[in-house]
Amino acid sequence: MIGVSTVNPPSAATAVEAAGMEGKVKIYGMGLPKQNAGFVKRGTMQGLMLWDPRKMTYAAVNIALDYVLDGSLPTGGREAFGWAGIFRIDQSTKTAMVPSLVFTRENVDMFDF
Repeated sequence: MIGVSTVNPPSAATAVEAAGMEGKVKIYGMGLPKQNAGFVKRGTMQGLMLWDPRKMTYAAVNIALDYVLDGSLPTGGREAFGWAGIFRIDQSTKTAMVPSLVFTRENVDMFDF
């Protein structure tokens, strides 16, 4: 099961545990680590991801600045944005895919949100 909003993974995990289906259904999705840490640590949920708004903003401002200064736009493929990482640029849709935060059993307790 892949949850595309922050309410999907914990709802699915609750249902999986209630049905005794742990280990038979894999759950991964968007979510907050604090809200889902118990499910991740018990193995009911395999992991979570969340977009990093700081990285998204940094990339958007840099793309806009380049456009204002010299009219250039990303050309497609992969483009580095300093500390924010390497983004995948899709020229056909004019989108930049931001590296996400990924939460697993090994790191879920490192995040306090």
